[in-house]
Amino acid sequence: MISTTRTLVPYIIGFSALLFFWGSGPIPAFAQDTSRSLPPEIVGPYKIGVTTIILEPLVADIRFLVTVRNAETDEPVTPAQVRIVSRNDARDTNGWAIALNTPQKPELYRAEVHYGEEGIWAPQVQVVSSLGEAILDLQTIPVRHTNPSTSGAYAFVTTFAVLIAGSLYVIWRIRQTQRRSRKI
Repeated sequence: MISTTRTLVPYIIGFSALLFFWGSGPIPAFAQDTSRSLPPEIVGPYKIGVTTIILEPLVADIRFLVTVRNAETDEPVTPAQVRIVSRNDARDTNGWAIALNTPQKPELYRAEVHYGEEGIWAPQVQVVSSLGEAILDLQTIPVRHTNPSTSGAYAFVTTFAVLIAGSLYVIWRIRQTQRRSRKI
């Protein structure tokens, strides 16, 4: 007599693999380099350099690193008030974040901005110090929120189902062996 378990196990594994690969779908690819640096520009009395680093592409968290130097002497400008101001014209929304520096690098100001709404955001760097005020317009940042992928959930469910099926198979084989040994 051929055991039905021997023919059933490959079907369970095949069905689980089919569910996993069917549910995963295409996976979006992101660029390897998520930072963008602008060469220092002279704006008013300042030489301002900006680097943007995308922290989470799907969440739209962006870190701005701003270097502020005196345009004439090329020395760090401290203290200065540095703000990142962003505007979304389509949604008539704006927001700002204060960039702070550290004693180790007084010319480097850092701010992290979370863009909570979709759209095209136009950020600016505003610098105010004893030298005066300056505004530097940056490249626009497109923000789009995507639905999270369900492939992780399918992988978890499939793995869980395979573990349960394997456990049930082992239990069934143990009981079958015990029944045979009682008959002998």
